Amino acid sequence: MPPEILERMKRAATKDAAFNEGIAIARDTCQRIRNDVAGIQLAAPLGRIEGIFMMLAE
Repeated sequence: MPPEILERMKRAATKDAAFNEGIAIARDTCQRIRNDVAGIQLAAPLGRIEGIFMMLAE
């Protein structure tokens, strides 16, 4: 894990904040690589399918 990603997760004060930050990190990563890949496979973090919808909504 890059140190900046670990730092982003460390700043999350609650479980919900950590979940949301993880979604934001995934979204940022997808946007950064989107022109370099043919597709992306998504998996629900901890079985929380709403995370996938949150990531795709923005």
